[in-house]
Amino acid sequence: RLPNSVSRLAFVALLILSTGCAEGAFWRMGRFSPHVVERWEQEEQIANSVFERKRQMAQTAVDARAQGGSAMNEAARELGKVALTEPVLINRMEAINQLAQLDCPSTWEVLRRAISDPDEKVRLAVVHAWKSMSSEQAVPELSRILESDSSVDVRLASVRALGQIPGNNALV
Repeated sequence: RLPNSVSRLAFVALLILSTGCAEGAFWRMGRFSPHVVERWEQEEQIANSVFERKRQMAQTAVDARAQGGSAMNEAARELGKVALTEPVLINRMEAINQLAQLDCPSTWEVLRRAISDPDEKVRLAVVHAWKSMSSEQAVPELSRILESDSSVDVRLASVRALGQIPGNNALV
């Protein structure tokens, strides 16, 4: 038979281990904490809004491509606002990805401005978007990125993009 103090200590240890931390090994126990449940709901709303925003941007690009002309320029300006000002990185990247489907003057202008984004991932998305543009627009821009970007990865992506543009002899 264990002394009373050891039994109490064992009980307290078992209690601590069974409740655990909502973020740790016993995270499922968080469902019993109103604070944790509230935080999970808030995080889910944020995640859903990111996915919804992504869906909306994709639909904007699809609709604009179907209409062509001025609709593409208008959609590019709308997506450009997201690409250039959105604080959420994944939304900026998605806007650039959708812009890659709209080969028009407004897209070119946004891509020229977005290459200055401080985040390398956005700049990589810009390089990939230029691959989808007409070669007379893409080659000079990709060459400029190759010469000036601070990231080795962005410069390498630019070289690859230049090599994938049909009829491009810029690397010869």
